[in-house]
Amino acid sequence: MTPQGQNGLHKGAREFAALGLWALAVYTVLSLASHDIGRQPNLGGPLGGALAQTLERVFGHVAYIVALLLVCLGRSVWTAAPIGLIWRYATGGMILLMALSAAIGKIPPALPAGATSSVIAAALPAYFNIGGLNFILLLV
Repeated sequence: MTPQGQNGLHKGAREFAALGLWALAVYTVLSLASHDIGRQPNLGGPLGGALAQTLERVFGHVAYIVALLLVCLGRSVWTAAPIGLIWRYATGGMILLMALSAAIGKIPPALPAGATSSVIAAALPAYFNIGGLNFILLLV
C-alpha cells in the first residue's frame, strides 16, 4: 500500500503536483521578466509571451504576486494540507491580488496598472468617500 495524505492523494502525486506548481511559478517569473525587459522572443517562448502579456494586462506589475501565490500553493500541496485549506488559500490569494490591484491602480506613477487595477480603482470612489478610500488603500 502507498501512503495517502489527508486529502486522499498519494504521496508521489502530491509531490509531483507541488513540483509542477513550483515549475509553473518559475516559468511565470521568467516570462514576466522577459516581457518587462522587452526581450523578443520571450524566454518562455510563444506561450510564455502570451502568459506574460495576459497577466500584465490584467494585473499590471502585481502579476508577479501570481508566482508567489503558486509557490505558496505548491507548499500547501507538498505538506498534504486538507483540500479545504488549499481552497481557502487560493481564494485568499485572489482577494489579495484584487486588493493590491486596486491599491496600485490609485497610484499614477506605478503604471502599467492593468485592466483589473483600472476598473477597481475607478469604481472605488463611487462607493466610498475620499477619507474612507484613503483608509482602505492604507490598510492594503
